[in-house]
Amino acid sequence: MDQAASDMELACRKGDIDEAIDLFKNVKYFPVRTERALQEVVD
Repeated sequence: MDQAASDMELACRKGDIDEAIDLFKNVKYFPVRTERALQEVVD
């Protein structure tokens, strides 16, 4: 997740808004995907 956040910051600094938005989607949903993966392990 740290890398995705860093990549998103870099895209913003370069002015690549489309790339920043795509990366934001990954960062935004990371906690949800992590929770689902952990739930699969527990169940």
